[in-house]
Amino acid sequence: MLIFLLARGGLPGTLRALVAGTYPVKWKLPDYIHGRTDAVTHRKYIFSEKIVTNMTWRYKGRFDFAILHMEEGPVLDAIIEFKFPQNYLPYKARKEDFFQASLYALAIRDMGASTSSTTLVVTYCLQDNAQRCGKPDVKKCVTCSKGRTFKTKFRPERTVRTLEHMEPYWFKKRRPIATPSKDTCIRCPYSDGKCQYAIT
Repeated sequence: MLIFLLARGGLPGTLRALVAGTYPVKWKLPDYIHGRTDAVTHRKYIFSEKIVTNMTWRYKGRFDFAILHMEEGPVLDAIIEFKFPQNYLPYKARKEDFFQASLYALAIRDMGASTSSTTLVVTYCLQDNAQRCGKPDVKKCVTCSKGRTFKTKFRPERTVRTLEHMEPYWFKKRRPIATPSKDTCIRCPYSDGKCQYAIT
């Protein structure tokens, strides 16, 4: 049974199984979501490097990969993001990386896709290894043992709660609160003397 599953594309629930049998496309994502393509029902399509905009929360960004298929309507299977640390692979995914992936999923949901079973995937690959391989190829990357991959279920309510907390800071309706974490300050672009609230 195990050999059969591997031959079909991998064990259920793995990233390899998730991307097995996907078809890369160059359609515009809104065209697919609104049925303006010749997509085949239940066939999984993989979109790469598309910009999505969320008008409700006023943000936009470019995802690495998104897998969708069509049932009665469009279904988002997964958002896959690649990160390229310089020195070491993390032992667990950074919360902000999953949050970034969740923002893309939320934008696609607000475009009209179902996200009830969406998986968020973050794959880390060292910069040196990535440069040798060239542009990320999902189907090749899932069989590579040099990277590290983490998955979680997309929970839109969590993403919305975080946005509700962050929005007043973005639009200067509330002053930021100093963080007790020096690690957070190191990554913050305002830690070079611009921030009046950081730890000193």
